[in-house]
Amino acid sequence: MTTPRISVGARLLILLSGMAALATVLMLLIQDRTLAADLEQAASARLGKAARAASLLASSHVDSLTRRYRAISGTPQFRATLEVQDVPTLTHYAEQLASREGAALIAFLDASGDPMAIGGDPNLVAWTQSKPGLRADATRAYALTRIALEASGNAPGSLVAIEPITDPVLAGWSNLCGAQVLLRPRQFEPQAGVEQVVSSLGDLELRVAFSLDAEHDALVRSRTNLLMAGGVTLGLAFLASFFLSRSIVRPILEIQSATERIAQGDFDVHTPSDRMDEIGDVARAFDVMRDRLRGLLSELRQSRTQLENAQRLARIGSWQMDLQSGELTGSAEFRAMFGLENESETSKAIPHMLVLQQIHPEDRHDFEQAIRHCIEEGTGLSLEHRLVVQDVERIIHTQGQVISGRDGMAGRIEGTCQDVSERKRSEEQIRFLAYHDNLTGLGNRQFIVERLGLAISRARRNDSNVGVLFLGLDHFKRINDTLGHTAGDELLRGVADRLVGVVRDSDLIVRKDSGDCDSAVSHLGSDEFTLLASEIGDPADLAKIAQRVRQSLAEPFDLQGHAVVLQASIGIAAWPIDGDDVETLLRNADTAMQHAKRQGRNNVQFYTESMNAAALNRLTVEEKLRRALDENQFEVHYQPKVALQNGDIVGFEALLRWRDPEIGMVMPNDFIPIAEESGLIVKIGAWVVDEVCRQLAEWRDNGQTVLPVAINLSVQQLREADLATTIRTSLHSAGIEPSLLELEITESMLLGDGRKVRATLNALRVTGIQIAIDDFGTGYSSLSYLRHLPVDILKIDRSFVQNIEADEEDAALAEAIIAMARALRLKVVAEGVETPGQREILANWGCDEYQGFVFSPAVPASEVHGLFPVRSAVSDS
Repeated sequence: MTTPRISVGARLLILLSGMAALATVLMLLIQDRTLAADLEQAASARLGKAARAASLLASSHVDSLTRRYRAISGTPQFRATLEVQDVPTLTHYAEQLASREGAALIAFLDASGDPMAIGGDPNLVAWTQSKPGLRADATRAYALTRIALEASGNAPGSLVAIEPITDPVLAGWSNLCGAQVLLRPRQFEPQAGVEQVVSSLGDLELRVAFSLDAEHDALVRSRTNLLMAGGVTLGLAFLASFFLSRSIVRPILEIQSATERIAQGDFDVHTPSDRMDEIGDVARAFDVMRDRLRGLLSELRQSRTQLENAQRLARIGSWQMDLQSGELTGSAEFRAMFGLENESETSKAIPHMLVLQQIHPEDRHDFEQAIRHCIEEGTGLSLEHRLVVQDVERIIHTQGQVISGRDGMAGRIEGTCQDVSERKRSEEQIRFLAYHDNLTGLGNRQFIVERLGLAISRARRNDSNVGVLFLGLDHFKRINDTLGHTAGDELLRGVADRLVGVVRDSDLIVRKDSGDCDSAVSHLGSDEFTLLASEIGDPADLAKIAQRVRQSLAEPFDLQGHAVVLQASIGIAAWPIDGDDVETLLRNADTAMQHAKRQGRNNVQFYTESMNAAALNRLTVEEKLRRALDENQFEVHYQPKVALQNGDIVGFEALLRWRDPEIGMVMPNDFIPIAEESGLIVKIGAWVVDEVCRQLAEWRDNGQTVLPVAINLSVQQLREADLATTIRTSLHSAGIEPSLLELEITESMLLGDGRKVRATLNALRVTGIQIAIDDFGTGYSSLSYLRHLPVDILKIDRSFVQNIEADEEDAALAEAIIAMARALRLKVVAEGVETPGQREILANWGCDEYQGFVFSPAVPASEVHGLFPVRSAVSDS
């Protein structure tokens, strides 16, 4: 019997196909078992976590219920109802409370625990003796809380509230747990692996459950991918065997031997053949090809030399990977880039692992995935990754594309690697300069706008909140003016460092593992900073961050040997409640900060709609103020200053009033702050000086009594370089003696540039104008500082005067101020005197003058001289 002939190619085909099929089956079985085990383990872990989370949420729900009803028990209506101790009244209130709060039962218990009055479902009364927590009957679950009550100092009993656990509550728990939270009767056994009991509530059980469909789908996809890989392997094995069997012929082996010699650079090899068939044709064609290759090789070597030079200059290396053999080769520049030895031996294969080892560990997985995707999908390859060679990190841009063979199958990948480190550094530097503040290194306004936009987008996807804290340093200009701009810059850098420190310590602002602390803080310029808090749960938590900021700034800063204590006003706005876009959120946070400054500085304010209305009102008032100057809507009223020794009027204080044609008389407190913020106070102040001088001249020309008039100066006026010249011009134009004019300044104006302030005051005082310190005692009140200032009069603030009859501490302070002023030979004027008793006490202490409603409020100029005969009549009586 003749043995059938089986070729080597056929044998290889059968062998390789069998091995691939066996390997595929074994891999499928192993992977299937592994995935099944992982599925079971993952399900158990997820159930455990979900059960613990559900338990915590249930406890938190009861705690929230307790806090709510404790707050209700503290309301005046509740306490008034409790004081009555009338059962029908309590019953009516319990029914109202149950209806309003959605409670199943509201019960008032006496001191012994027995129900006095109930509202709601009487079937639940039996639970009033239970401890707070979750309870259930046969159909639904409830949350129970107990609040101890107190009335008139006694403890009459307690309030028990029972609310149903509704489907929305369970749905909310489900969202937070990542699994379905549900109630099931106890007789239904939990499904193993997909359900777990959280707690037993009587007839019902609180459980968590989830579906394993996703895991099962992943298992099916994995099996499919393995089968496809097995099929591809079998196909490749079949093709390899087929081509191998055809190549095993002697003439071809001879040609192959000649080819190998040519490959080694030996072009003297010949393949003589006398055969007049296809093989002979191949041999002769091979000789022709050899001659052509010799010429082409010479040209190729020249071109390669030129290419290598160009690659070296451009720092571009080329590479090629054969997909059949897996062999990787690269140019000289490629080898140099990856730190490989024998850079000139470009024809030698490069071990894959040697290349991968040079890629940064964090980028290695992405690089492998990109290569794999390029092979499997036949798409182009383009990515940037880091390369670490001899502890030097470089940034490489790798590109590649799949080259198909004549059969249409992917044969190799050809690509390039370019060192783009310098370009990246330049781009990063340009981006840093565009998005960061040069002084502090923090992000600038463009940076916070971009980051805030990203945070809002992320919060919109994750159903969370975003907060912005807008921080303005209080009195920063004073520090600049006093210590200089260098110290001011040093202070800003110190504030930036502390704010970044606050961010690192707060997981409400930036995730601990992100390392992106600096990106949460930005410097908008001058004395303004912002903090970005992303993905927060409760906007109220932003107040905690603000408190940490204030605490961090409370520690003194060491500036050129000076210990400077800094305060800040902070405005807070939260997305989405305070604005749905970046500009609105930043604007509202700024508005809240400005409101904090107007509230006395050094405080925190959350944005409200009323602030926006206030801001619009300020704009309206500012526009009206500009029109008021042009249309002469301002008036000056005069409040008399009276000598305590004899009761005579000795002068007046000029007080500005604004008679708006639409709303009538507007008091200074409603428009002076806006005038100061807008800078209009300088023009308004100049108008007041002109008007007072004009009025004094009119009284003089009419033969009426002319007494000195005091005018309040604003801090902006005091900073004007030509203030003294302006006032002298007004006096000269009206023909008024300088001694008839007094100028009042506050203590806070004396801080800052002390030399400039003293120079201005001296220039005014030399002309005969008297200088008064207004509202003394409310500012810094430094005796040593006061001794060196060119002042003549000290005015005691009304806050010290109004309580001197009843408050010993205020009385002692006022008496001490008077004694101090007399020691410094300053005239003392008390403001806000409203009772004869206050006037008598001040006279006994040696106070020189007073002003206040006890004598007269401020009156229009036309009514001033009507005060003289009235006062005389009083004195005579």
